[in-house]
Amino acid sequence: MPVDLTTVNWLYVSILSAFVFIACLLGSIISFKHKVAAAFIAAVLFAAGFVFWTYYPRENFPDVIKSLPTSAR
Repeated sequence: MPVDLTTVNWLYVSILSAFVFIACLLGSIISFKHKVAAAFIAAVLFAAGFVFWTYYPRENFPDVIKSLPTSAR
């Protein structure tokens, strides 16, 4: 089953990729180079960022942020 790349929401993918990058970077810094601890911290930070981005109400945010996608659809 091929993936139709024209239907991918690339803005949403790039936002989630930025969350993963930041979570991994912070996990590595916080854990002092312990790989398992860094992976665990990164997973927790990504989960928190994803839940915030997807489910947090956006009434108080600037219009620029309100217009960004909150889910892949």
